[in-house]
Amino acid sequence: MFVFDGLLRYVRTGNGDVKSLHGSMQGRLRLRVGDYRIIFRPIAGTILINAVRHRREVYRG
Repeated sequence: MFVFDGLLRYVRTGNGDVKSLHGSMQGRLRLRVGDYRIIFRPIAGTILINAVRHRREVYRG
């Protein structure tokens, strides 16, 4: 529930530690929720989630 709560807060308020990604992940955003990262794309008012992983694993190819 911890990761879901962070995502829900971002969707409702726009608040959160969000950054644009570069390189092979260009066009996606990263939301940091504790030790986890949510990689997503905002598309026409919705959020397409690409990955939810621990910070040690999320950026590995």
